[in-house]
Amino acid sequence: MLKETTITSTLKSMDEFFAFWLADITLDMPVAMKEKMDTAILEMLMNAKEHGNRDQACKAIKISFDIQQDYIDISVEDEGDGFDCRIPDECPDIQYPRGRGLWTLKSMEFNPRFNDKGNQITITIPQRRTQ
Repeated sequence: MLKETTITSTLKSMDEFFAFWLADITLDMPVAMKEKMDTAILEMLMNAKEHGNRDQACKAIKISFDIQQDYIDISVEDEGDGFDCRIPDECPDIQYPRGRGLWTLKSMEFNPRFNDKGNQITITIPQRRTQ
């Protein structure tokens, strides 16, 4: 089942997305996995807002969920020009204020991947529902 929504590049839109829209998708998910997924989605949304859309509130962020029995593919796409999508193998130096977000997604084993342009990221979340 495919679910999609579009939000503006604002923190308010992100808050509303988490409060209302995302709650429905993670309803039956174990708490630990939901928290991990929330962290990953927040990282992707903040990257789209800040780096892709350059904090321009008029620009959109498209979010899609491809919900399957065993997994959920989550994609976030911004209106930016894209970027070099190489993810470091090791955590970037902590002395630098940036550069750890994509590494974090990779370390969570969510298999982050990008479209050719570099303005869309997709991760895969294992689908382990509570009984």
